[in-house]
Amino acid sequence: MARSIGKIVLFLLLFSYPILLVYMGIQYGGIVFWSTLGGSFIMIGLILSKAGYAGNFQSRNGSLAKGLAGIALALIVMVAFYLGLFNFRVVMIPLSLGILVAAAAFVMARAKFSS
Repeated sequence: MARSIGKIVLFLLLFSYPILLVYMGIQYGGIVFWSTLGGSFIMIGLILSKAGYAGNFQSRNGSLAKGLAGIALALIVMVAFYLGLFNFRVVMIPLSLGILVAAAAFVMARAKFSS
């Protein structure tokens, strides 16, 4: 019984946390948003280290340049998506879903060839 309640609470927190984080940032300002986000990172770090999973993250795969390029590309895609929503409205949603499906198919095909 306690496990099923814990699982439900975990999923509720998993899906409500991003929404609540953004809401707190809008409602109470950037200081609350950034402090809550920073506190979350600290809590995740403490939980990972105390549970013994921190060793899984010691070796980094990939270079810093690739990671920063990926973050910059994601930012550009996000800005383009929102600008597209404002300019193209209804057309943008099926277009975005098509791109996501194509990207998922590409990643799955690449994973099959590499293994």
